[in-house]
Amino acid sequence: TLPEKNVILRLAQIYADMLHDIRHNNNTWYFNLLKAWSEISKKSGCEYHIWEYMYCLWCELTVPVAFRLSDAFKAFAEYGITGIFVENESNFADMWELNQYILSQLSENPYADIDALIDDFIKCFYGKAAKYVKEYLYDLKRSAEEHPVSAYCTTESVHFSYLDDLAVSRGISLLDKAFEAAKGDETLTYRINQLMTMLKESAVIKYYDLKRMAELNSRTFDFDIKALRDDVVAGIDKMKGHPKFKNADKHFEDFKDYFKNLCLTEDIAPLPDELKDVNPDDVYQFFFKNSCRQLIFKNYYGVTFVDDKDASLGRAEKITISDANPLETIALHATSKNVKYPTGVLVKIRHNDEYTGGVELCLEDIVPDKYHTYKIGSVSGIKTSTDTRLDIFGNNLEWLGLVGISQVMPMDACDVYLTIKFTGKAYGGKETEPDAVYLDRAIVVRKG
Repeated sequence: TLPEKNVILRLAQIYADMLHDIRHNNNTWYFNLLKAWSEISKKSGCEYHIWEYMYCLWCELTVPVAFRLSDAFKAFAEYGITGIFVENESNFADMWELNQYILSQLSENPYADIDALIDDFIKCFYGKAAKYVKEYLYDLKRSAEEHPVSAYCTTESVHFSYLDDLAVSRGISLLDKAFEAAKGDETLTYRINQLMTMLKESAVIKYYDLKRMAELNSRTFDFDIKALRDDVVAGIDKMKGHPKFKNADKHFEDFKDYFKNLCLTEDIAPLPDELKDVNPDDVYQFFFKNSCRQLIFKNYYGVTFVDDKDASLGRAEKITISDANPLETIALHATSKNVKYPTGVLVKIRHNDEYTGGVELCLEDIVPDKYHTYKIGSVSGIKTSTDTRLDIFGNNLEWLGLVGISQVMPMDACDVYLTIKFTGKAYGGKETEPDAVYLDRAIVVRKG
């Protein structure tokens, strides 16, 4: 049945890759969907609108989204889209002004020269520092092209492996030169501070991945993580109070708290006994202690981040069932295998938009009241995948991108494990403890 003419179709896809062109392999499924709805719109004669995402909702990391807008707007014009809503409300995000300018120009002329638009804006907005800012921006583009990792508006930090050690090292050097060129100009210095703060924020969150990427390519990454973290906190303080960020004090304080409380211990911990014979070079560990989702999930959906001496690095992500979103608790419910309709805690492996593996942990599978490592499954074909990830407790509560990890530890196939603690009566544990799930770490073991 076709929609009536007075209906407005709106396509909104949070899993569209905002790093790469709409015709890039990562977005093939999205482009096909866009074309399919275009045909429906033409047949019914109704309006066709689009909802685009331009920044990461969890943590405003450095994302060079401006370049993909040219291809996107050409496709919108070609397939009859008459209304465009862009979710880009966070002016705290990297290059926000540039993105707004490009959006306004392409709205008037979808076929405008994107490089000329970027050049024009950077010259006008960054003045004496324009040369260095432009070189920095185009090196981010280079990095995204060389590391074709999908980045979504709900992307966890591990997915941002498009950002390599070269882009960070060169970027810090270039922005130092931009500061020097802008010396004495308060406005330009303020603008460059925002760029540098966002870049160093990304460097802190991805620090140990960046070191590993550098070693993989026989390079060094000589920055000190504590110094980078202190620079981020100082940079945030310099941004506060500006008219651009009116009523944003709480946002700034949440960011400062997040970075001040980061566990800066190197992301290495002894492997569980069942993996003690694995070559350490074939292991990637992701610790949920620093998940940047806590910037959004702070006391939200029952998610908190707590100190826990029994966790691998002394800190874990805790989901308290009584406070969680009812839609999420479905994936956290466990029964005995012996009931008529058994259900278990869900962790699934998603490969190219299909679930290809995972576990459903019933009460008989759960080891309560202590951390235990559960094998989630195996997956292959990562090298040619546009998206392979772990959906942990549903498809939105927490997840882990295996394609992103493959940029740090090259692999085509792996086994995946999660270290989790279940407490409370609901999981067969002590009745005096709250019903809760503690996420400690993911362990990815390269195969082949």
